[in-house]
Amino acid sequence: MSTTWAGHVWPLLTLSNRSPLLSSRKSPTHRNAIALCTVTVLCCIFLSVCLRGLSYSSRPEYKQGSILISYAYYEKDAIQRSNFELFLKLGTDLSPTGQHIHWNFVISTETCSPCRNIFTKASAYTQGPEHLGVRKATTQGSRTLIYRTENTGMDIASHNVSFSYLQHIGRLRLFRYFIMINSSAKGPFQPAYMPPDWHWTHAYIVRFKGDIHAVASSMVCLPTEDEGGPGPRIESWAYAVDQLGLRALQESGAYNMRTCKGCKGRDSIILSGEYSIGLTMIRFGYNMATLMLKYSQDVDWRDPIHWKCNDNVHPSRHGTYDGISLNPFETVFVKSTWHVAEPYTRRYAGWLSRHRQGMSGTEGTTNQLLYKFAISEFAQGHNKLAEGYNLSSAISQWQAHEESISIKMV
Repeated sequence: MSTTWAGHVWPLLTLSNRSPLLSSRKSPTHRNAIALCTVTVLCCIFLSVCLRGLSYSSRPEYKQGSILISYAYYEKDAIQRSNFELFLKLGTDLSPTGQHIHWNFVISTETCSPCRNIFTKASAYTQGPEHLGVRKATTQGSRTLIYRTENTGMDIASHNVSFSYLQHIGRLRLFRYFIMINSSAKGPFQPAYMPPDWHWTHAYIVRFKGDIHAVASSMVCLPTEDEGGPGPRIESWAYAVDQLGLRALQESGAYNMRTCKGCKGRDSIILSGEYSIGLTMIRFGYNMATLMLKYSQDVDWRDPIHWKCNDNVHPSRHGTYDGISLNPFETVFVKSTWHVAEPYTRRYAGWLSRHRQGMSGTEGTTNQLLYKFAISEFAQGHNKLAEGYNLSSAISQWQAHEESISIKMV
């Protein structure tokens, strides 16, 4: 603040020594004019600073707190590669309100094709620290690129490396909110009618109220017979926690390094890692929230009365969300490696990418056949869209497959 004031006032204070016309030695009138001008400028600057501070403090909390986005990438296939490329296009915009956001990209493979688009210029890497699982890392502005020493523990371990690295360099404490995304999810998607000062991260941050310390795109209520149940569990491909939530997860060991995905017990990445996120919130007495429209925003997920949500079915598969699929405008991200909402994510991603290339989206040619169909009564009749979500045939095929496996084992 003082630097800004000096930049404006110092030229006025020294002007009399440089200009014979305004020299304070020439006339008392000139001295009074300069003094009045100086005071006026000081008052204007002071008022401007106060108004800026008042404007910032009057913003809602979700537009103020600093945010860390930890993105875990594993170059497994073309789907994950395209998901990362889309995120770099749509998910790395700075906050329109000046809110501090930092991106940590944690890479678990030697190859990272999209990484060439993270920085605008070449960057020098620092080696390690290897005891934290970091092979090399570099930072430019609001982005940090971290290469892991080994590909173990899946995205849970990658986020642990992300936090450990920031803790090591003394920056983890600077953030109030933490958003974790992995490259199996496609997004972010948001409707065109969101206000100009809205950032996609706000969809998560705005839900942190009262005793809510974790917010997920998707949640599943596991049945009693499930090894990880019973109760609500956060699906780890897109979720957020605040400082208290992160502290609870670190204390509970949810982010500990694990190497076994399919096994049971403490070594299980799924049971003791991913499922532990929601379980930890409940054990610490904290509530959670989800972006899913199916549930009201005042649900207390600690109450077992809510533990039959979606009939204990994972909602993040095609057709398993109360007979439909999660919509990308509903949950910001969707699990695209499971081909969820695929026609929508493909179209939305294409449209938004073309917008970033300066295209309006109005390009096209007249489709006479489709035009005539669209104005016909036939086009206004009952459609067969619901049949695309009918899983009866898929379930029958799965049952037959399971039976054939059982017979072979016998």
